[in-house]
Amino acid sequence: MSVGGYSGALDSSIPASVGARADDGLVTMTGIVAFHYQRPEAEFICANVPGSVDARPDVTVILAGTVTSFPEQDDALAATRSAPGITEVDGRIIVVY
Repeated sequence: MSVGGYSGALDSSIPASVGARADDGLVTMTGIVAFHYQRPEAEFICANVPGSVDARPDVTVILAGTVTSFPEQDDALAATRSAPGITEVDGRIIVVY
C-alpha cells in the first residue's frame, strides 16, 4: 500500500486485506475486515497520512455467528449494512433452531 508517500502496512491492528489509495488528498480504503474495531482504526490511520484531507471507507464486513431465527439473521445483516462506510456484508450467520 502506498498513500501520500507512505508505503507499508497501515497498522498492526488492521488486516493486510485493507488497502488504500490517495487522489488529490482523498484517501479511499478498500478491503475486508473481520472485526468492527478495525474499520475506524483504518480510517484514523489513513486520515492522518501527511497530505490527506479526507478518508473514504469502502469496506466489506464479515458477519459471523449463530442466531435462533431467520428474522434475527435478517435484522443482524440489515443493521450491519446500514452502518456508515460499509459497502458490502459477507453474511456467515448460521440459524440454529
